[in-house]
Amino acid sequence: MKTLIVSATYNEINSLVSKLLLKKESDSFYNSSNLAVLITGIGSAFTIYNLTEHLNNCNYDLIINTGIAGTFNKNISIGDIVSVKSDCFADIGIDDNGKFLTLAEAKLVINELSLKFSTKNIGEELPKVSAITINTASGSKERINMLINKFNPDIETMEGASVAFVANKKNIPITQIRAISNYVEPRNKSNWNINLATNNLNTFLLKHYLSPLTNIIN
Repeated sequence: MKTLIVSATYNEINSLVSKLLLKKESDSFYNSSNLAVLITGIGSAFTIYNLTEHLNNCNYDLIINTGIAGTFNKNISIGDIVSVKSDCFADIGIDDNGKFLTLAEAKLVINELSLKFSTKNIGEELPKVSAITINTASGSKERINMLINKFNPDIETMEGASVAFVANKKNIPITQIRAISNYVEPRNKSNWNINLATNNLNTFLLKHYLSPLTNIIN
């Protein structure tokens, strides 16, 4: 069994890469016999292109999309680790005089894109959350309220649905695990804790998932 970890940036999983002693094959790819890490870049365009190109030449049994996320849900704390049960592209649609319509609502497609996620080998202790994927990080009250009213999401990321879209097309099981770095609110980086989120994320992955696969004890 070989697993691919997909992350937007190296900084989100740098501890994992160094502790597992993965071989650096390029600035965006780290490899071993049963585990690899691909850094795609931030946002849907970079993610879909780079992941698709990589999967055209490599085979995997499971993809884990991981990294930090913002949460709308005040019952989730900064630093928490969550597993995504659903995701969607929340900014592909039509602005109809200030009202956002999805492609299905605008009758441009018959059905919305349905993305499938797996919970394979993921501990049941993780909260299961609904996510949205956007290409512009939310940072104003008006946009945040629109997204909450439209999608009622728990978290937002800039890559989740993109990884799931490619994985589903390639018929590869996909799991998304995220660490919460901030609340989604009018942009104020002084309230963020990226270090806590990334530390907790790497610790969780090493302890609960990757170590059994790689026979490495954290």
